[in-house]
Amino acid sequence: MSESHVLRIECADAKGLVHKVTGVLYREGLNIVENGEIVDTQIHRIFMRTEISGKADVPKILTKLRGVLPANSTFKLSPDRKKNIVLFATKEAHCLGDLLLRHAYGELNAKIRAVISNHKTLAPLAKQFGVPYFCLPLPDRQAGAGEGSVSAQSKSRAFGEAAVLKLIQKLKPEVIVLAKYMRVLSDSFVNRFKNRI
Repeated sequence: MSESHVLRIECADAKGLVHKVTGVLYREGLNIVENGEIVDTQIHRIFMRTEISGKADVPKILTKLRGVLPANSTFKLSPDRKKNIVLFATKEAHCLGDLLLRHAYGELNAKIRAVISNHKTLAPLAKQFGVPYFCLPLPDRQAGAGEGSVSAQSKSRAFGEAAVLKLIQKLKPEVIVLAKYMRVLSDSFVNRFKNRI
């Protein structure tokens, strides 16, 4: 019986790396259904995602990959299944609408647990698709602080993010998708969800 798995790799970029990885998969009798890679030239790292089908001996494949990947590589081979996701949106409908439509027609390999927004604008759109919508408006800037005050903005952001974190703990998403979310997320927020946003 054919199985589907997804291989994710992050490591230092090196010549012939994609060939080495796909060679391991080929020699294990696996079929590559889809492959994509992005190289960040500033930090010289490659990010690779490969969908495979066939009977996978996961421990054996991981051992063989360890032998061809550079030191300090991170990689994971997981069964391909629908992940629980939460969408962040603001006021613009096109990204959220596209994701909701793809989800409704089974084109999105995910289960949308909810939409979180800092505006009520898109609540009717989420409602049409039966997806829970949570509006968590950010508080006004601190009184007495100037309009452009960094202190006021960071306090406001921290307060708003605390409410979002509380909700996320209940929803337990595996991935957070920014669907044209127009707020800057703090470093501490992003670091909590490393490789999940």
